[in-house]
Amino acid sequence: MVSRLGDSELAMMLMREVIVDKEYWYGYEYLLDDDDSKTLRDLPKFYSLAAICRERKIEAKMDSKPSFKIRRTVELVTHRPRLLLALHNNGDSGAFIENY
Repeated sequence: MVSRLGDSELAMMLMREVIVDKEYWYGYEYLLDDDDSKTLRDLPKFYSLAAICRERKIEAKMDSKPSFKIRRTVELVTHRPRLLLALHNNGDSGAFIENY
């Protein structure tokens, strides 16, 4: 949002804080394609932060394991068709999206 408002310096400071200091990461492709980061793509610092994100994604994929979880709800009404709903967390935490 800050970069869209034209404050590239603040946007880079916030990205650095999140990526370097807090050790979060964004998808590399997302950073290169997202309109919000368009104004930052002329800055070499942007690509160094994007490279950190690319490496973290590779590491996360190597460390991740697929899992299967069945969550049962209390059935209030019997004799109704049952529903099986499969959720794909799309790179997010399964625990994060489970309640949705």
